[in-house]
Amino acid sequence: MKARAARNCARIGVLAMALAGSVAVPAWTGHDKTPPQTRIDSGPGSRTTDKTPRFTFSSNEKKSRFVCKRDGKGFSPCESPKTLKPLSYGRHGFYVRAIDAFANKDPTAAAYVFKVVRP
Repeated sequence: MKARAARNCARIGVLAMALAGSVAVPAWTGHDKTPPQTRIDSGPGSRTTDKTPRFTFSSNEKKSRFVCKRDGKGFSPCESPKTLKPLSYGRHGFYVRAIDAFANKDPTAAAYVFKVVRP
């Protein structure tokens, strides 16, 4: 049996040759199509006086990278922990999405809604 590894950016494949009678039959394996799951592990209370709240988050896939956004802004790359820039008083939302090593994106970003109140 011979094995050869092929690498192509976000794809990793393995070609195995097995004898089926007298004919070699290739079998490909290796491209993950399952999106990661994102979770927010910590953040402020649902009502907070902290205008620069800090969030920690993670994924069920160890080599994931993350994109974050707050309120109506767009997603941009981020790392955990993430401290938000000073917020105004009122209701806010923080959203984070994991992207795995195969570029699969969590289809539903983890969301955290909270309100900054006056002390």
